[in-house]
Amino acid sequence: MARGLCLTLAIVAVAAATPAAAQSFDTFRRFCLETGGVPESAVSALNQAGWETDPRSANLPADSSVTLMSDPATGTPAPEMAMVGFIASPTGLSVPVCSVMGPAVEAELVEQVTGWAGFAPARSAQGWTSWIYSGGPDQVTPQLDLVDADDAKLQAAARSRGTIHAIQVRTARAGPFLFHSSVAPEATTLPTH
Repeated sequence: MARGLCLTLAIVAVAAATPAAAQSFDTFRRFCLETGGVPESAVSALNQAGWETDPRSANLPADSSVTLMSDPATGTPAPEMAMVGFIASPTGLSVPVCSVMGPAVEAELVEQVTGWAGFAPARSAQGWTSWIYSGGPDQVTPQLDLVDADDAKLQAAARSRGTIHAIQVRTARAGPFLFHSSVAPEATTLPTH
C-alpha cells in the first residue's frame, strides 16, 4: 500500500486497456454511488450481480488493498472492470475507492455525472473534472471549495459537514474512467511497513 494511489491507478489503467463496448454510467452509479463507495457494500453488490474477481488482478502489487472485479458473462476479458478497496493518500490516509473502467467518451461521462449530481463540476489541479460533495446518494450538497484540499482539510470538513465524497473523471492510457473516493470523519492513517 505504501506505493499509493499513483502506482495503483497506473497498473489498473494498463489492466483495463481492452477494446469493448462503451462504459456505462449506470454501472458506476449502481456499484459505486448507490453503495456510497463503501468497499464492503460495493463488493457485495458486485457479487450479487454475478461479478467475480477479474483475472487482471494478478497485475496488482501483492500488498494491494484493492480488488478488480468484472462480469464474466460479458466476455473475456470483460469490457468493464470495477476497482474497489482502500488506497493510501499521499499522507497515508486510508481512502475507500470505487471505480469503473472501460472504453468511454469523457464528455458523456461528464454529462451523466453532472445530471446525477445536479451541479457543475470543477477542475482539480491535476486536471481532473471533479464533483466534491457531502450527503448522497439521493441528495448531494456541493462542496467545491474542497476540490484541491489536502487530507487535513478534508478530515476537518468531514467532521463538520459529514463524509466528503469525490467523483472524478480521470484519464489513463486506456481512456477516461470514473473514480469515487471519500473521506469520513473517522478516517485513519494506514501503517507504513
